Amino acid sequence: MLHEEDLVGDHTVLLTLTVDPLLGLTGRIIGLDRGLMLGVWAERDAQAREALDANGLWERQRELPMPRRLRRVFLIEPDDSAPHAIGEGLARWHELGMIALIRHSLAFEEPDSVAALHRALDAAEGQWEWGTLDAVIVEPGTGFAFRALSDAGLAHRLCEFPVPILTHRTRPVTLLDGLAFRSFDTAPELAALLIEILQRELREANRPRLEAIARELEAAPAVEDRPANGGALFD
Repeated sequence: MLHEEDLVGDHTVLLTLTVDPLLGLTGRIIGLDRGLMLGVWAERDAQAREALDANGLWERQRELPMPRRLRRVFLIEPDDSAPHAIGEGLARWHELGMIALIRHSLAFEEPDSVAALHRALDAAEGQWEWGTLDAVIVEPGTGFAFRALSDAGLAHRLCEFPVPILTHRTRPVTLLDGLAFRSFDTAPELAALLIEILQRELREANRPRLEAIARELEAAPAVEDRPANGGALFD
């Protein structure tokens, strides 16, 4: 697809670099017809969405209630060593003790990215089953192989996931963007929802009551220890 007469204009290429101890650095370039690929992707996504909708699954995530608190968050992010606003913001909240953050990095660009995403969901589901989990956040990054997020089997599982999934939208969109509890074009938009959840948690925590308890406990005299074999429990 990179013939001399076709080199004028915009093109999308996939460059794969391989380092071998003996052969050294080798590269492979694959040219992609973006218009053709977008058409194929859209058709496949439409078929998968139709199947999920027919089974009553497509709206399942959006029917979940809004989280009432944000104490434990599971972040799926690209293993690309690049800074991402969502991950950096959540990491700061974690350092401040505001939330417990579980980070799961994976290479969206690798051929086994769908299997890696299933393993990440296994880990997130374990958090939900054996402890608490308030939200799963997916930051796909800007790589090419985000198409894993439109895998039909993965989308089926994401629809049935018991915890709200929030995601940063990609371009072009994927099945995850459509089925997620909420999807956002920008990191600040996603952060605004998280802040809204935290503010709700503060409102429902009845802070005046907690502050009154803290003041009372600070002023209360220390309770003397009694011998284990002492007298009656009540005077």
